[in-house]
Amino acid sequence: MKKLMALLLAATMLTSLAACSGGDNGNDDNLDDYKQEEIINTSETKGNDTFHFEAVDSESVVITGFDSIDDAAHAVKIPAVLDQKLVVGIKQEAFAYKSSISALTFPTVEEYKAADPSFSLDTFEFEIQKAAFRECAMLKSVSLPTYVTALGELAFYGCTSLTTVNIASDIKIDEIKYASFMDCTALPTITLPATILTVGKAAFYGCSSLASVKINEGTALIETEAFQNCTALSRVELPASLLSIGSVAFHGSEALFEGGIVYSGESEEVLQYIDDLDLVPAE
Repeated sequence: MKKLMALLLAATMLTSLAACSGGDNGNDDNLDDYKQEEIINTSETKGNDTFHFEAVDSESVVITGFDSIDDAAHAVKIPAVLDQKLVVGIKQEAFAYKSSISALTFPTVEEYKAADPSFSLDTFEFEIQKAAFRECAMLKSVSLPTYVTALGELAFYGCTSLTTVNIASDIKIDEIKYASFMDCTALPTITLPATILTVGKAAFYGCSSLASVKINEGTALIETEAFQNCTALSRVELPASLLSIGSVAFHGSEALFEGGIVYSGESEEVLQYIDDLDLVPAE
């Protein structure tokens, strides 16, 4: 009896070992299914400035972050190439809260062509994502080039030193999105090109130094709160193409006076909106 029990126990142990061995082999075969991709932080230094980036594909990258050993505010140029790949965009909050940037310029078309002889402006796309440069407190000037195809919400929100915004007349973006320049309290004037079809909600909300606005022929819609609380605003040139103005788009623009809004179009909605502002002559 004891001998029989011993044989049964031995058989059970052998069966268990075989099962475990089979399970281990199965796990080994499936290890690749559970491996996590290694996260690589890639960066490249240009002078005192370091640009962090990630690959979009084998030929292009987007900038994901920025650092500088120069604490003093200085001009920053976005590179055309990082890691021998074309720079095609700025990711969300990549430069946000950086106080070492006083001026911002982008690569020229010539620089892109020098880096890639097959470069074509017609097909090239460059995206500036949400809040990419928000609250860069020392940023004073920015020039947005033709090839920018998207400007995200809050892109330059809270850049309180910003006094100059140059937007290429043939820029590819068709909308100034929500709060893109909200609370840029030092900005005195803005001209929007004909490619801009929509001035989005709160796009220039709270730009308290904004005195004049020129919107070129092509824009059809100014959304609600677009220029609300622009308390210094006294001159607004609206295109004949404008068809609609959202509620309180100019609410709180206390310096607007009779004749301060120039509009040569025939949209009844726009004409009624202007009439309802009940502007009075400046004293």
